[in-house]
Amino acid sequence: MCLLLSKDTCSRVATWRVRTIFGAMPAPVRVLLRLFLLALLTGLLFRGYLLLAHTAQWRDASTGHLLRAFVDRGLLFDAYVGAWLLVLPTLLLGLRHLLGSNARWPVVVARACFTLLFLVVLFLACADVPFYAYTNMRLTDMALSTAQTVQQSLKELVSTPPYLLALGAFAALAFMAVRLIKRAFAPCLAPAPTAPLARRALTFVGLVLLVGTGVRGTLDPRDAPLLPEDAYFSDTPFLNQLATNAPYNFVASMATEHVAYLPASEALANVRRYLHLGAPRYTSPIARAVTYPAPAARRNVVLILVESLSAQRLQRFGYPKRLMPFLEGLMDSSLVFDRFYSAGTRTCNGIFSTLYGLPAVGAQHPLAHPTMTAQRFHGLPGTLRAAGYRTSFLYPGDPRFDNMLGFLPANGFQQFVAQDAFPASIPRNSWGVTDHALYTRTLAHLDSLHHAGAAPFFATVMTISSHKGYNVPDDLPGFAPTSTADDEDIYEYADRALATFFAAARRAPWYANTVFVLLGDHGQRFDPLYEVPLAYHHVPLVVHAPGLAVPGTVHGWGTQADVPATVLGLLRQPHVDNTLGLDLLQRTHPLAYFCSDERLCALNDSSYWIRTGEVERLFDHTHRSTVNAAAQRTADLHALRTYTMSMVQAAQWLVDEKLLGPPVLKEVGP
Repeated sequence: MCLLLSKDTCSRVATWRVRTIFGAMPAPVRVLLRLFLLALLTGLLFRGYLLLAHTAQWRDASTGHLLRAFVDRGLLFDAYVGAWLLVLPTLLLGLRHLLGSNARWPVVVARACFTLLFLVVLFLACADVPFYAYTNMRLTDMALSTAQTVQQSLKELVSTPPYLLALGAFAALAFMAVRLIKRAFAPCLAPAPTAPLARRALTFVGLVLLVGTGVRGTLDPRDAPLLPEDAYFSDTPFLNQLATNAPYNFVASMATEHVAYLPASEALANVRRYLHLGAPRYTSPIARAVTYPAPAARRNVVLILVESLSAQRLQRFGYPKRLMPFLEGLMDSSLVFDRFYSAGTRTCNGIFSTLYGLPAVGAQHPLAHPTMTAQRFHGLPGTLRAAGYRTSFLYPGDPRFDNMLGFLPANGFQQFVAQDAFPASIPRNSWGVTDHALYTRTLAHLDSLHHAGAAPFFATVMTISSHKGYNVPDDLPGFAPTSTADDEDIYEYADRALATFFAAARRAPWYANTVFVLLGDHGQRFDPLYEVPLAYHHVPLVVHAPGLAVPGTVHGWGTQADVPATVLGLLRQPHVDNTLGLDLLQRTHPLAYFCSDERLCALNDSSYWIRTGEVERLFDHTHRSTVNAAAQRTADLHALRTYTMSMVQAAQWLVDEKLLGPPVLKEVGP
C-alpha cells in the first residue's frame, strides 16, 4: 500500500499504527514498557561512552565480537537490571489493575520507588566512568573504601575533575530522568474504562511472568540465573567488561567477599608444602620458629610505601623516560627485587600485606572488614615491637581513611602520626599534606626517637603525592617537572621529595644504622592490555642497607606478603613466623599471585592467569597475547590456580579461626 503513497504519508501511517497499538495496551503495560525502555537506553548510553572513551582497548577486536558485547550481552545485562527495577511497580500497578481500582496511592508509591532506584542506578553508572578510567574494571564496592568519612569523600569529590564531571553528568541526567519518569506514569493516573476481569487477570499474570523471567536473566527455567561470567566470551578483555554494566557489577561484588575456592584442609596442606614446613608445633598450622646462627643486627628499619609506584614508570623496567632518577640511582646501590608484585589494587591491601604477611583475601577490606577488626594481627610491627623496637606509622592524610587509625595502633604500632600532627600553615589537598612535608615530619620524628633512647625504631611511611590526579605541589625549592604528560609530573615530584629526604637523612646520626625498604603500595592502570593490567601490580621492592644487604638484583617471584619474613631475615631477628610469606633472600616463589578485587590472578615465566567468578583465562604474557590459552597450557593453568587458591583460602581460614595474632605463638606440643 505504501508504494502508492509518499514517503511522508507512509511515515505518518506507521506512526499512527504504533500509537494505536500502544494506546490499546492497558495502562500498566504502557507505563512499565516505557520504564523498561528508559532502563535499556540508559545502559546503551553509558556503554556507548565507555566504548568511545577506550578505543585503544578494542581496536583489534572483530566486528562480531564488538556487536555481541554491545548489543547481545549488553542488552541482556541491561534487561536484567531493568527487570529488577520494575519488580515493585509491576506488583503495585498490576494489582491495582487486577482489582479494577482507581486509587492514586499505588501509582504514587510505584513512581517514587522506581524514581529512587533509577537514580541510584544512574549514579552508579556515572560513578563507573571515572572508576573504570582509574582501575580498568567496572564499578565494584571497592569504591566504598574511600567513602568511610564524609569529609574525605567530599574533599576528594570537589578536588578531582573526573569526579566533578561525573557528578555534573549525574545531576543533568537525573533532572531529565525524573521528568521522563513522571510522564511515563501519566497513563495510570488518567481515567479509563474498566476491562473485564479475565482480561485484567491475564494482564497481571503476563506482567508478573515477564518481569520474573527478566530478574532471572534467562528464558530457560532450567538455566541458572544470570551470572557475572555470562559476560565473558571474547579474547579481547575489554569487550568482556563492556558487556556488563555498573549496577550489576557493583551489587555482584558485594556478595563475593568470603572466599571459598578449596576445602580448608586441602589448602592448608598445599600451603605447608609450598612453605616447606615441618611438623606443626603451634596453634596456627603455618607458624614456625625461625632462628639464625649469627646475632641479630639491631638496625633501625624505615619502610616507605610509595603511592602508586608502578615498575612501569621506571626506566629500569623499560619506560622510555627517566622520571625518577634518584630512585633509579638508589636502586643501583641497593638490593632490588625486580619480579615483585602488590597483593591488591588498594592502599589498604598494600599496607596490610606488607606489614602482616598475608595476601589480599578477595574483595575484603583488610583494615575495616568485621572479621579483621575483631582480632589482632602480629606480623612485622608486632614482631619488632616484641623485640624491643619502637614502632611508628606516618601518614599524610586523614587518619580515619581506610580505618588506619582504628586498625594499626591496635596491631603493633605505638605511635600514629597523621595530618592532624602537621601545622595548619602547611598546604594540603583532599588527600593530605605533600610528600615533602611528610618526609620533613618523618625526619623530625626519627631524630626524636634516636635521641630518646638506645632502642632501635621501626617506622612505616605511607606517601601520597604520586596518587593519580594529584596536582604537583610547589613546596620543593628549585623543582619544576620536565614533563607535562599525564601523571608523569607527579612521579618526578615524588622522586625529588624522596631525594631531599635521603639527602637530609644521610646527615642524621641514625642513618648508618638503618635499613631502608621502599616499595609501591600498588601500581597504576598503565598499559591496560589485560582485564587486570600487570602494571597495576608490578611494583619494585628496594632494600637499601649498606654493609648489610649486598647490592644486586633478585630475579625470583615475590609479593608484598614476603616483606615481613625478608626484613626479619635481613636483620637476623629470631621470631615465630606466622605469615604466608617467604624470606626472599633465601628462597622465592615459583610464581606471583594477587587479587584484583574479587578476581584472582597469578603469573609465572610464561603464563598469566585471571579468574573472574568461574571463568578462567590464561594468556601468554611474554608475547603480550590476549588469546585464551587455558586449553593448551593445562599444566600452567593447574599450577597457577592451585597455588593461588591455596594461599588465599588458607589466609581466609586463618582469619576465620582468629589464628593470626600473638596467641598463635604459643607452643602446643614438644
